[in-house]
Amino acid sequence: MANTYDADLVVDRLADQAILVLQNKLAPLSAFSTDFGVDVLRPRATVQVEKSGTPATVQTNPTNYESGDTTNSNVAVSVSEKSVSFNVSSQELMQGHKLETKAANNLHGLADSVWDVAVALLDETVFTNTVVVAAEADLDSADLQTGWASIAKSPQKHVVLSGAGFANFLPTNRESFNPGAGAYGFDGMHLATKWDAAQDANTRGFFAGPNAIACAAGLPEISDPVRNQLDDVRVIEIPGLGISVQMCLWGSSASRATWVSYGVMFGAAVGDVSALTLYQTS
Repeated sequence: MANTYDADLVVDRLADQAILVLQNKLAPLSAFSTDFGVDVLRPRATVQVEKSGTPATVQTNPTNYESGDTTNSNVAVSVSEKSVSFNVSSQELMQGHKLETKAANNLHGLADSVWDVAVALLDETVFTNTVVVAAEADLDSADLQTGWASIAKSPQKHVVLSGAGFANFLPTNRESFNPGAGAYGFDGMHLATKWDAAQDANTRGFFAGPNAIACAAGLPEISDPVRNQLDDVRVIEIPGLGISVQMCLWGSSASRATWVSYGVMFGAAVGDVSALTLYQTS
């Protein structure tokens, strides 16, 4: 008799895969200002993402303690729907590893598409700080110091590097830093493996404060008639990032295949151009 899986277990495994893949792949988004929620958003809807602005005037020997307000500004971010869907046959569904493999592969694709939206903004004609230039194999702590100094005014400082660049700083023992956490004076040190959407083919990373780029995310809309035909709709929040994805599960009566989709509304826009410094190989 063939093994079978309870429907709830199938959904749980799909949700676990989303957390496992997206928590890792989308970690670099924590370098930016974000407004991630579970509101339903329409394609091309605009979300106003708050960024730090002008502080109140500091007084000396004040006579009035209600004399000023902090003025924060906003960045308008237009979102688009990012969705990936796949199916598994009845036989594949009875083999749990097939379901997990297809889910993981497709989640990697979804994460890359979301990351591309932010990477597409990396343009040295927009972010005009002096570019840090070094071959990936030669990138060293002195280059990190240069990048850190270029965004020194940012309250938080992050560095995001390609695989070859990041590898130069991997810890050599358990007492060294934890990749993804703060190191070398940065609040976050992150790995990103996809850079082909950048405006310059030599871009392999950046140093940034939160104000540099604003990101917004929400959930796709599903009409009631469609929702009623789905077996399950679940919202999965990715720990540590706050971004949520929508997972849908349904079956085809024609093919008897089980279909799964993951979707998110996402957008990004340029904020403070002085808060980001590009790293390029030449």
